[in-house]
Amino acid sequence: MKTLVAYYSKTGNTRRLAEAIAKELCCDIDEIHDKRYRSGLIGWFSGNRDAFRKFPTDIEFKIDPAEYDLVIIGTPIWAFCITPAIRTYFTRNIEKLNNVAFFLSSRGLGIKRAFKDMEALSKTPVATFELHSSGIGKDINVEKNIDQIKEFCDLLR
Repeated sequence: MKTLVAYYSKTGNTRRLAEAIAKELCCDIDEIHDKRYRSGLIGWFSGNRDAFRKFPTDIEFKIDPAEYDLVIIGTPIWAFCITPAIRTYFTRNIEKLNNVAFFLSSRGLGIKRAFKDMEALSKTPVATFELHSSGIGKDINVEKNIDQIKEFCDLLR
């Protein structure tokens, strides 16, 4: 099965998780870039506002998901919602997604809502996975949670 991990990451937490999943599955990986300014306090406010209001954004990515049997899509949670970049990725590629799986990096808030939004924008996922940081400003420890990541990947094989 040809598999792609597509993700958006602002701080690097979701990137580290995406890289661990791609390494475990020996599959391709594609980072989704948000072209809007999302740095600093202004970027934080506008990003959370756009996520909460379900606004799209201008994105770029390199790999066409239509070439894959399974696309594993990952995002952090902003304002209890998926990021505008991932929302836009779904809307641009809905007809290209065959099978999907989802993963989230978060502080543990908004998980059910985010997974529900992702499913509403695409299809029922074959599996879902979330990994939590230990608090505000804390990084997710991928190495400490490698067994959970492997279990998620086993569900996808």
